[in-house]
Amino acid sequence: MRFGICVPPGESAAVARLGFDYVEWPMRSTVGSMSDDEYRELLELARGLSVRPEAWNVMLPPEIAVVGPEADQDAMERYLETAYSRASELGGEVVVFGSGGSRRVPEGWAMDTAWEQFDEACARAGDVASRHGITIALEPLNSGETNLLNTVAEGREVVRRVSHPNVRLLSDIYHVAKEDEPFEATGAAADVLAHVHVSTHDTRQLPLPETSGTAVRDYLAALKRSGYDRRISIECRWSSLDDARRALEYLHRTWDEV
Repeated sequence: MRFGICVPPGESAAVARLGFDYVEWPMRSTVGSMSDDEYRELLELARGLSVRPEAWNVMLPPEIAVVGPEADQDAMERYLETAYSRASELGGEVVVFGSGGSRRVPEGWAMDTAWEQFDEACARAGDVASRHGITIALEPLNSGETNLLNTVAEGREVVRRVSHPNVRLLSDIYHVAKEDEPFEATGAAADVLAHVHVSTHDTRQLPLPETSGTAVRDYLAALKRSGYDRRISIECRWSSLDDARRALEYLHRTWDEV
């Protein structure tokens, strides 16, 4: 198993020294919105790192809607063409499609229509991804953050409906727990799982022995039983490099033990 952490580019050198296998950068605020000059500076920064930004999150800005009456999938494709091209050049391999604002269904809009729009957006994004060697990982977000695609089980069905080789699924322990979805649902989706986010299941803190209870261990055990063996990124707020190091050690040790 390879472990990474979600950080802005400027913090990547520090966490690389802790032993992480890769870093996960935000797409919307970097390669998705940078000028060419800003991107060249980011490229130089990346070339000096000992790890690569193999994973990316926050795929779309909220102003690019993919469902509802304001949906603009042509604008989505134009944005992704640039963002995916740059991410790929930097070493990106998987992009997380969370972006709850972009897929929030407006009040009064038919859910059946929204699902059709979302499936189409995933397929079109997948076509762009395929040109750049990118895999999209759809992220189920809890219902407090968006009202479309809230569980791993729903995500698995979307992946099957879209049936695109570059459109897969993510599981995030925090959202899984918020929706009271059993960890076994994540294990059952291993055939389409491309990426994983981990933190404490209830407070979204660094997963540490003193903060994680049994949930992180049980979640990792479900993943390991399923045969999942790709990447797991720590995704949460944190401030201490020493605690980040301890979290990485805890994840490695727990993965070996379960």
